[in-house]
Amino acid sequence: MSSNVPLAALLALLLAACGGLVGDGEDEPAAEPAPTTEEAPGETPVPDCQTGMRRCSGAVRQFCDRDGVTWTTIETCLTAERCDPTHCKPEGAP
Repeated sequence: MSSNVPLAALLALLLAACGGLVGDGEDEPAAEPAPTTEEAPGETPVPDCQTGMRRCSGAVRQFCDRDGVTWTTIETCLTAERCDPTHCKPEGAP
């Protein structure tokens, strides 16, 4: 049994030394939390139109792309008053 005492003391010393090397976490800065979906770069935009939808933005006729987010220019009318989502009105049209 006397040979087990030095082994136990050595084991206790080894564990104490390892604890000092690893640390208890008090000196280490806190880890940054992983980004959530709201914070993640490259987040998918929220659709704001239905595919194929048409509109006028001032004098510019546009349609909604397949992604449901992008408005693509079809043509630019002479004035905003002549812009109709389906066509540019000709001169003199009501």
